[in-house]
Amino acid sequence: MGRTSSHWPVMTARLLAIAMMAGSVCVAMSVNAQGVVFPYGAPGYRYNIYGTASEISPGVETVDFDDSGFPVGQAAFASPTICEIQPTTLWPPETYLAARKRFNLTEPIGGASIHFGIDNDVKIYINGVMVALVLHGGCPYYDEFNFPIPDSMFVVGENVLVAVCHDNGGPTAFDISLTYLMPTAVRRESWGMLKEIYR
Repeated sequence: MGRTSSHWPVMTARLLAIAMMAGSVCVAMSVNAQGVVFPYGAPGYRYNIYGTASEISPGVETVDFDDSGFPVGQAAFASPTICEIQPTTLWPPETYLAARKRFNLTEPIGGASIHFGIDNDVKIYINGVMVALVLHGGCPYYDEFNFPIPDSMFVVGENVLVAVCHDNGGPTAFDISLTYLMPTAVRRESWGMLKEIYR
């Protein structure tokens, strides 16, 4: 015998509850995993060290800046320290650092965030737009700062992240990663299997 329509709200709630307890994902639910555009310790930065703020190359934060004359380095940029972020590329104390990271996107991304540690101060730009400003003291550590980035900041194709950093004295450190939310497909079989059980 078929069930009357008044039974369906209760039955639907039961099906959803069973699916959730069983670890299944129903049609109305979705899961987001974290994708990584580039990680901490990424290679391929173009960077330069400046003794004073007035020496910083004009327009270094812009997309079209010609950084072909800059050395190529790998994060983290730091000086020897007892803190968590250890140097891969040397950044001397009491100087300024400009680090440019080009990265390509083959499709739009959403839910992006930057995660970084800095000693002392940093301005971060994506495609020429400042997305983070931090004034900091004390030992830096990974994931100390996390900033969400609007989807509109990115383009399909080449993008540029630029960090302009300053150290006030003592150890230096900077490293950054860029992540995004990666939708995963729902398990289509879950709902069908439950319908078979309760048919």
